[in-house]
Amino acid sequence: MQNVNKENILDFVIVGAAKSGTSSLSYYLGEHPDVFLPKPQLHFHSRIDKTDNSWGQYAEHFRAATPGQKFGEHSPFYYTHEEAASSLSASCPGLKLIWLLRHPIDRAWSHYWYNVMGGSEHVSPQDIIHHERWQKIYIRKSVYSTFLETYLSYFNRQNMMFVFTEKLRESPDDVLMHICRFIGVDDSFSFKRSGEMKRRTVRPGNVPLHQRLGRIRATKLVSIPGVPRILQGINHWNLSCELPYPEIPQAEKKKLEEYFQPFNLRLSKLIDIDVNEIWHNNV
Repeated sequence: MQNVNKENILDFVIVGAAKSGTSSLSYYLGEHPDVFLPKPQLHFHSRIDKTDNSWGQYAEHFRAATPGQKFGEHSPFYYTHEEAASSLSASCPGLKLIWLLRHPIDRAWSHYWYNVMGGSEHVSPQDIIHHERWQKIYIRKSVYSTFLETYLSYFNRQNMMFVFTEKLRESPDDVLMHICRFIGVDDSFSFKRSGEMKRRTVRPGNVPLHQRLGRIRATKLVSIPGVPRILQGINHWNLSCELPYPEIPQAEKKKLEEYFQPFNLRLSKLIDIDVNEIWHNNV
């Protein structure tokens, strides 16, 4: 058990939008004996109401670590909130950032279906690409250069490593070896969890029914005794088949490829990697 101070708690943070693989990478790294990652996503540094008391509560999540372990964290909130970049920079100036980057169209489409699966997205698959939520909730978060530029105003580029989700799936052991070197732990460790997907997105067996259940859960009906249990049972049954979600319509994909092109070029310049070459070779 370690004594944990407010300053320099973290050694590294996994940064990435939802459905880019942050949970899977955290799960893999959590197996390494020299790494300590709290199991809940804390989202602490994205909060604007941090106090001395809340800092103490945050530090408690790392109290179970053993001496010498590297402290890490992951949260999709850190990706979108500038408050997180500011707080992390101020409290952990030497922090190393592991960025996860997934094909922007694939990520947005997976994010939509993940929210459908979770019951929070009520717009149908046929209507979502024409709905304002498509741009506001899903497409915006795939413009990686915007959020990276925010972090570059707080951290040096040398403190960042960029990992492509597709490479993590294709060659997990090789990617994990390079990450271990980056954060300064034994890179010869043999990961047994690598390749297992966490928080996998699937399509409900009956999508309209699933979305209707999501709307019901947001009403006062859930206060009726027995209703939550019934809804939970139907929800579990509807997801038990674990069907793959459909591909995005080709016409929309073509439009989005054109839309993302300038943003991907900007990202390539920022990280000095041709992202289009990587993503085109993995589609």
